[in-house]
Order: sequence, then structure tokens, then C-alpha cells
Amino acid sequence: MINLPVVYVANGLGLVSLLTTIFCNRTLFETNRKDIRFMIVLIWISIGTCFLDPILSSIDGHPGAFVHGVNLLGNSYLFLAGNWLPFLWISFLTFHLRGERTEKLKRRMQIFSIIPILLTILLVLNLFYPLIFVIGADNVYHRLPLSSVNWAFMACYILMSIIFYWIDIRGKRIRHFPIAIFILPIFMGLVAQLLFYGISLIWPATTIAIGGVVMCLNNETAFIDHLTGIHNRAFLFSSELYRKMHGAIMLDIDRFKSINDTYGHSEGDAALCIVANVIDDAVIGKGFSIRYAGDEFVVFTKSGDEKELEQVCQHIYKGLKDFNASGKKPYSLHVSCGTYAFHPEQTSIDEIIKKIDTKMYEEKKAYHASLKKMQATDKA
Repeated sequence: MINLPVVYVANGLGLVSLLTTIFCNRTLFETNRKDIRFMIVLIWISIGTCFLDPILSSIDGHPGAFVHGVNLLGNSYLFLAGNWLPFLWISFLTFHLRGERTEKLKRRMQIFSIIPILLTILLVLNLFYPLIFVIGADNVYHRLPLSSVNWAFMACYILMSIIFYWIDIRGKRIRHFPIAIFILPIFMGLVAQLLFYGISLIWPATTIAIGGVVMCLNNETAFIDHLTGIHNRAFLFSSELYRKMHGAIMLDIDRFKSINDTYGHSEGDAALCIVANVIDDAVIGKGFSIRYAGDEFVVFTKSGDEKELEQVCQHIYKGLKDFNASGKKPYSLHVSCGTYAFHPEQTSIDEIIKKIDTKMYEEKKAYHASLKKMQATDKA
């Protein structure tokens, strides 16, 4: 027997939680980022499930053609939500971890959407020919064997999201929310619903999962540079993660002002993102990168070996050289680097920044001197 008070209270709290999440995070949701857009759709679908689930539980078994129609359409929506929720989650996670850099990600999402699209077609057919569930003559909802395909799909995509998460974060940027924030509440809600017949906890549990992820996104917003996607200066001074590092590099984009003056600030922003991606790729598994200020970046590495620090710089030089050779932009990108090996227990962050800043400007002066010499030679 369905425990209606529990169903109403659980889903009611879930509904209030989601509406509160939307209201209190309006600034976060006003962005055009793809990952946030996927999260917004996920939230609105979940609002629909929390609203419908108590209603369907109340009318199940009641007579009448209207009740039959509502039961059929409502449960179709719940199955539809179950089809698309894991796809939206894995889409959010993929774009959140990897950004919007390549067409490869978009193609991957198109491939991932094939199964929920096919299941949606089955649900449409189910309105006329029972395949997944049936509303009997007594207006009681019954699942059919094919409904197990939906659960298998959900489990498969959730498992895939865990795998993608661990592959992507391994050795890469520090992430501000663990995937368990989303997975565990849903898993616990599902187990509770299977163990205790007559209660509905899967959708309220989903609202808890969504709320946890959104709170962690706000945490990221405080420590992630909005333009480049790497960590910002606030993260450096708040986390003190540098105390686990032994090497530092400061980088400054050469002739950056000329890019802004010649091609406009939007192109300057694009140049900053390109350099940030190259720097971030160069420190995978070795440390972390930060946009320190303007066109200045700071890298911290686990190793304080001067040769390894120089290798990171060479990796960055090569990445920019390859980009310049591609001809994607009408300008070339080059950075000046200053390196410093330190003992975190004995060196303050101010001293580290001062050292790498001084060394970086020494290299920048040398670069500009060589550039002027080359220009003078060309004129001669």
C-alpha cells in the first residue's frame, strides 16, 4: 500500500528545495555556459517529477477515463525523466570538466543521446501499445518486463559518468565537488525505495543531489577564473595548496597589449584562453595553474627540480609554437617565464611571487631586446 503522507512530504520538500535552488542561484544560472544549461534543464525536469509523483500516487486505482489518461501521461513523463536525467548529468559533467573546446565533445553527446531518444520513441509507442508499463482496467499502474531497460540504461550512464570523472580529474585541475555528491543521494534514495514499498524517495533524493552539486558549483565560482577556466588568484591565497609544491613558474604574454589594440579586447580574451589551455595542459599530473592577474599566469609544480621546471616551460613554448603554426589566429602568441625552486616550509607565498616575478621580467627584457635586434637587422 502506498504511504501517501510520506510521498507528499518527501516530494514536497524536494520541490521546495529545487525552487529555492533556482531562486538563490539566479546569478549562476544566468550564464551561457553549456554545463550550467544542462543543469538547468535537469532541475526543471526534476521539478516536474516531484510535482507529478504525489499526484499519480493519489489517483492510482481510482476509476474514470480522466484518471486513466492522467495516469498514463504522468507515468510516461516520469519514465521520460528517468531516460533523460542520466544523459543530462553526463552531459553536464563532460562539459564542466572539459569545457567547450572541441567538436569531439559535441559529437560524443550526440552519440550518448541516441539511447534516450530510442527510449523516448518506445514511450510514445507505449501510449498506444503497452511495452514499458500499462495502466490496467482498474487504473492501477503496472510495470512490464521492458521497463528494466530503462533502469539498466540509468545505471550504465551513471557508471560511465563515474569513469569519465576519474579519467578526467586524474592528474588534472583540482575539482571542487566530488562526484559522490550527486551519485550517493540518488543511490540511497533508490535503495530505500526498493526496500520500503509504498514510499517515493528517488526523485526527492535527486533534488538533494542537485542541491549539493549547485553548492559546489558556487564554490568553484569563487575560485575559478570565469574567462579561462583555470584557478584564480583567490584560490592561491585561500587554499595554500602551494605548500605541497616545490616549484613555481610565472608567465606573462609578450606583446599582449598589441593584440588588444589591433584586434580588440574580445580577441585579447580569446588569446588569454588559448594560453591558459596550453599552460594547463603542460602541467597535467605535475601541479596546477592559476591566472594571477591580467595576462600573467602562475604555475606550481610538485617537483622543485630546475630541469623539470624548464621542461614545463619548453612544453608551453612548444604548445604555443604549434598553435601559431596552425594559422588559426592572425597573431602569434609567446610567453616569458620565470622559474623558482623553493621549500614550502621555509618560503612565504609573497617571497615566491616576488622571485618568479623578477625572473620572468628578466626573460621578458631579453625577449624584447632580441626582438628589437631582429627588427633592426631586417631594416638594414
